[in-house]
Amino acid sequence: MNAKGLITEVELTEARAGMAKVPEGSICYENLVGTAPAVQLRVGSTTVFLLPGVPAEMQRLFTQHVLPAISAEGPSTVRGERQLDYHGHDESAISRALRDIARTHPTVSLRTRVQGTEEALTIRIRLVAEHSDPAALDELLELAEGALRARLGIDMNTRPTDAARMGD
Repeated sequence: MNAKGLITEVELTEARAGMAKVPEGSICYENLVGTAPAVQLRVGSTTVFLLPGVPAEMQRLFTQHVLPAISAEGPSTVRGERQLDYHGHDESAISRALRDIARTHPTVSLRTRVQGTEEALTIRIRLVAEHSDPAALDELLELAEGALRARLGIDMNTRPTDAARMGD
């Protein structure tokens, strides 16, 4: 804080000494938005990050330092998503089909969101998965989507325009 000219009293108080402590072996990253640094520490096979609690500071440090570190250390997977809309019913009408699909396709996550009004109800169903091979991911999602469409009686040729594939 002194180097940034943010304090007038330069005395190293007990409180300042406590705030300046970082774990031995850690890496500190300068916080260009505020004063608290980001701290990266390796504990066994786990990398731990300590970030300031101020949202703008935390978000910037997360983007600049945490995401690149996670990407470098993590598996190289591709994330894919499919979505379909089921019209005119409530979630109870499809709960059994969703359970069955989740059981037969355990690597695909199913998420639902109810939209509209009682008169025009739509359930948006998102199928999400990750895989290290983009072709295998596409096949995995295709099989799960096909099975779900068959259970719900939704034509495979009817797809929402905003269906997304992420992470390529």
